[in-house]
Amino acid sequence: MKLIIIIFLFLLTQSINAQWVPSTGLSTKNITSIVKTSDKIFAGGRINIFTSGEIFVSSDNGISFSLVDMGFDPSGIFSMISFNDTIIAGTYEKGVAISTNNGVNWILNNVNSQFRPGVFEIIKNKSNIIAYVNDGVALYLSSNGGFNWTGISGHNMTVITNFYASGDTVFASHRHGISYSTNNGYNWTRPANNGLTANPDLSTPANSIIKVNDKLICGELRKLFVSTDNGNNWIQAGNLELSQNSVFTDIVKHNNKLFTSVYRLTSPNPYGVYVDENMNFNWGNIASGLPVGSIIHNLMIHNGRLYAGLQAHGVYSMDLNNLTNIKNSVQLQEFNLIECFPNPFNPSINIKLKIKESTEVNLSIYNLGGMKIKELYKGKLQKGNFEYKWNAEENVSGVYFVVMNANGNKTVQKIVLMK
Repeated sequence: MKLIIIIFLFLLTQSINAQWVPSTGLSTKNITSIVKTSDKIFAGGRINIFTSGEIFVSSDNGISFSLVDMGFDPSGIFSMISFNDTIIAGTYEKGVAISTNNGVNWILNNVNSQFRPGVFEIIKNKSNIIAYVNDGVALYLSSNGGFNWTGISGHNMTVITNFYASGDTVFASHRHGISYSTNNGYNWTRPANNGLTANPDLSTPANSIIKVNDKLICGELRKLFVSTDNGNNWIQAGNLELSQNSVFTDIVKHNNKLFTSVYRLTSPNPYGVYVDENMNFNWGNIASGLPVGSIIHNLMIHNGRLYAGLQAHGVYSMDLNNLTNIKNSVQLQEFNLIECFPNPFNPSINIKLKIKESTEVNLSIYNLGGMKIKELYKGKLQKGNFEYKWNAEENVSGVYFVVMNANGNKTVQKIVLMK
C-alpha cells in the first residue's frame, strides 16, 4: 500500500504542478494592476465602485503587502506602469498618480485638463508613455515621464482594453480588433483584422494582446486568436473555447511559455490561468490554489514567479520553476475535466467533463493519502459533455482529488470538503 500511495502522489504532483498561494495583507482587495520596480512590487486597486482607490507595496517578492500612504485618495486604480523606479498609476477620475522615487512620494497629474479623465490603460515603450483616456481625443502621449501630455487624434480606436509595446511599435486591442503604431504612438494603423469576432460587428471586443516573434496573439470573449501577418488575418489559437461571457483578460510570456488569465461573471465560473508551451497552443488550466470563480484582472512575471491580481481576493502567485509537464496539467486538449463546483463544497460537488472523442474513461475520488474512496464512472463515453455528482455526506472535511483517466492521460483536480 505504501508503494501505491507514493506512486499516486508522484502522478498527482505531475498533474497539479505548481500551486497558487495568496499574498498577505490583501485578502479582500480588488487588485486591478501589478508592477515591479528594482526591489519592490506595487499592486493597485479600487474600492467604493471606482471613486476611491489604493496602492499597496511589497518588499519581499509579494509574500506580504502593506498600504502605501500616498497623501491623497487617487480614486480607483485601473492601470499601472513602472520604469527606473518611477510608478505611474492611471486613475478613474484624477488623471495619473506619479511617484519618481520608488513609491515614497506621489503627486497627481490631470492628463487632459478635463474634469474627470479616467486613464483606463497605460503603456511605456522606448520613447513615450501612451494612455487611453475616456474623454477628449481618448489617446494621449507623454515624452517626459507623464508630466505633460499631448492628445492624438485620427487613431480610429474606441474602448482600448490593452496595450503591448515592442521597441518602437505599440499594439492596442480595442472594440474593433487590434491596431498598431510604428512611430511611438503618434500614428496608428488598423489592419484588416479578418477572422476576429471584434471585426466587423463589434460584438466581441479584443481584450488582450501580445507579440511573440512573428506571431500576434489576441484574447477575445471565449477564444484566443493568432496572426502571422501583423493582424490582417487571424485564426483560432488552439482548441480552447470558454463558455459564454468568459473573457481572456491578459497574456504574458515567460521563457517558452505563454500564460493567459480568464474569468466569467456568471455562475458556474470557468476561472484560472491557462498555460501553453512552445507556442503550440495546447492550453492547460493551472487553477489549483486559486479561489473558486476568481475574477483575474491582470498578470505579471517577476523573479521566476507569476503574479495575478484578483477581484476581492488580492494577489496570488506561483513559482514557475515548479511548473513542469504541461501536457499532464489540470486540463488537457482532448479530454478535459472542465469544472468542479462549488469548491469548497458541502456535502455535494458537481463534476463536469468535456469529451472530444469516444474513449474509455475512469472517474474516481481519492483522499489525501492516495486511497480511492469512490468510483464515479468507469466505461466508454462518446463525444460530448457529461456531469457527475459526488455526495460526501459520510466523509470528513479535508482535501480530496478528482482523478480522471482518459485514453491513457491522467487529469487531477483538487477539491475541498468544508463542513
